[in-house]
Amino acid sequence: MAQRLNADGIPGPRGTYWRDSAIRGHRQRGTGILNNELYIGRHVWNRQRYSKHPETGRRVSKPNPPEEWLTTEKPDLRIIDEALWDKVKARQDLIDTTRTRAEAGGKSGAGAAQSARRRKYLLSGLLTCGQCDGNLTVAGKGARRRYYCANAKEKGEAVCTGMPGLSEADTAETILGGLREGLMQEKEYEQFRSSYIAKMRTDEQESGQVLQRHDARIREVQKTYYKMMAAVETGDYSRPVIRRLNAADAELTALRAERETLIPAPIELPDDIPALYRDHVEDLVGTLTDEAVAGPAADEFDLLP
Repeated sequence: MAQRLNADGIPGPRGTYWRDSAIRGHRQRGTGILNNELYIGRHVWNRQRYSKHPETGRRVSKPNPPEEWLTTEKPDLRIIDEALWDKVKARQDLIDTTRTRAEAGGKSGAGAAQSARRRKYLLSGLLTCGQCDGNLTVAGKGARRRYYCANAKEKGEAVCTGMPGLSEADTAETILGGLREGLMQEKEYEQFRSSYIAKMRTDEQESGQVLQRHDARIREVQKTYYKMMAAVETGDYSRPVIRRLNAADAELTALRAERETLIPAPIELPDDIPALYRDHVEDLVGTLTDEAVAGPAADEFDLLP
């Protein structure tokens, strides 16, 4: 639909081109034309809140719980009937069910591709199309992941005719390959080692704070326990007092057992840390494109001048 609108020269909501996300939106967040309840005369406010990321400065939206939404019926604003709205919702339910089954079975498809696009990759936001200067986006799974022009995929040929997909691995190798020699220098290794130790010390400090809070809780429960014991010893007690005493005793036992697991381990650097560093640098693409690392690494790229 977005591609046809662009091909017909019909401007989008912002006076430029249409994107498919402006139409399908996000069901849970109520965004997109297909999810706009104002079209059936219902105004929903406070569905989500916005804030700035403290490091990147980007605007970030987070959904509010449904109990915080404020819904007002405005029948004078209705432009479609309930039957059509219900038909669209049923169609969306069918698509969601089909997508879930396909992904559960390990199949790729529109749903899987969309999930891949929404995930954050190492070079996300850093690559642009040579034809239209639009952002490149990732589609595909595993070794088939490739960068494509987002304008071509979402807005159609009226905006950009597209480009052959660039292998994510080959693209990363081309860009990151030049970093290896620099990272193998003694100065870079020492910086890595210092940062590594600083991170471990931060983790140790945080663990120590957790232990301090845990010990404070133990002292608090102990006070309650001693008060209950004193009441029992003086004969001034009742069934609720006995129940509270037993509960405090059980909690103390559990807290003391858990305490052993919260004691920070001493900082010990691996004996083979130089070899580990060298292995990670030699396989820099694999190191930085791993799904568990790519997101944080991409955040670091965003902070570069």
